[in-house]
Amino acid sequence: MRKKYLVLFILLLSAFAYLGTARAGFFLNEGKVTIHEKQGIMVKPISVIVPPLQAKWFPISLEHHGDRYTEEYEIEVEVRGTIPEIGAYICDDRNLKFLTKKMEFECLGLAKGLSKFTITGTKYSTNPHYFVLNNGFERKYSKEIKARLYITKKLSKDQQKELRLYFNKIVQWLREYFEPEDYNITLAPCRDENLFPDVEGNHLKLCSELFYDAYIENNKGAAINILMHKLGHVMLESWRHPHFMDEKAADEFAVAVMLTLPDNIGEQYLKDWLSWRKNNAFLKTELSDKLDQKRHLLTETRALSIEDIVRNRYSFLKDWADALYPRMTNRTLEDITTYPYTGADVDLAKKILKEREDEKAALRKKNKKMY
Repeated sequence: MRKKYLVLFILLLSAFAYLGTARAGFFLNEGKVTIHEKQGIMVKPISVIVPPLQAKWFPISLEHHGDRYTEEYEIEVEVRGTIPEIGAYICDDRNLKFLTKKMEFECLGLAKGLSKFTITGTKYSTNPHYFVLNNGFERKYSKEIKARLYITKKLSKDQQKELRLYFNKIVQWLREYFEPEDYNITLAPCRDENLFPDVEGNHLKLCSELFYDAYIENNKGAAINILMHKLGHVMLESWRHPHFMDEKAADEFAVAVMLTLPDNIGEQYLKDWLSWRKNNAFLKTELSDKLDQKRHLLTETRALSIEDIVRNRYSFLKDWADALYPRMTNRTLEDITTYPYTGADVDLAKKILKEREDEKAALRKKNKKMY
C-alpha cells in the first residue's frame, strides 16, 4: 500500500518496452492518450475480527509521505455481531497514536457506526494515513468487520505527463504490430474494477481500478493480459468481428497475440496472469459478489479454457492466424517468417506478403499506363 502510485503504473508499462523493441522499434507517431487528473483505486476488501476493548488499523496511504489533499478515501463498512456497532476512522499516524493511548484525537469518521455505513475523508496531513476500527468502548463482544476501500488519487502534472508518455508507447506498438489505426486510450476512474470497455470509435477507456491489484503484486503478465483483453474488444469491434463483446473472443485475442511474441515471453505472461487469477482472493469476496451483474471477471471456466489453449495451441493459432495476419503490418509478418513462434503459420504470412506486393506492383503498372 505504501508504494508510489506512479511506480506501480511503470511496472506494467515497462514491460511494453520489450513488446516494442521485439518488433524493431516504435513509430514516432504520438498516440492519442488522455490521462485524467484523478485516478481511482479499489483496494482489496478487509475482513477482520476486532476483540472487545481493542482497535485494529490498516495503512491506506498510497504514498508514505506527500502533500495534503492528494488522496480521497471512501470506505464501506459492514459490522456483524451481537451488537453490530464499531468506531471507524481515517487517521494520520500522529492521531492514531493518540487514539490507541486513549487521548484526545482528531480523525475523520464515526465514533459508533451501525450495521452498514460509509465513511469518507481526504488526506489531511503529510503523514501516512490509516483506516482504524475501534472496539474500545465494548467490554464483552467481538465485532466481525468487512470493509471495502476506494481511493481517489490526484496526479501531479509530472505524473500525468509520465503516464501519457508510456501509454503513447502502447499506441505506437499497436501501430507497429497491426495495420495503422487510430486507437485512443483514456486512463480514468470507473468506480468499479472491471466494467465493460468503451469500444466506440476505436476508443479504449482503461479503468485505473482494474489494474491496481496486479500492480501491487508486481505481476506484469496479469496487467498486460488484462490490457490485451480490453484491447481485444476494441480491435475486434473495429474489424467488425461479430463477437467483439464476447468475453471468450477477447480472451482468445489476448492469448493469440501473446503467443505470437518471440522467446516464449508471451507464454510466461499468460502463466503469470493465470497464477494471479487463481491466487487472487479479491475476486472471491462477498462484497465483490454483489457487483457480479456489472462485471466480466476471469472465471475458473475461462481460466481452464485459456490453459487448454496454451497446451493445444496449434489448431487455435491456425484459426486466429486467419483473423490476425491480414491485419498485421508487413514488418510483423516478415518477423514471423524470419523468426517464427511456436505454432506460427509461416506459409500464410508469406502468402499475404506476396499478395500485398502483387497488389502494389499492379497499382504501379496501372499508374504507369495512366501517364
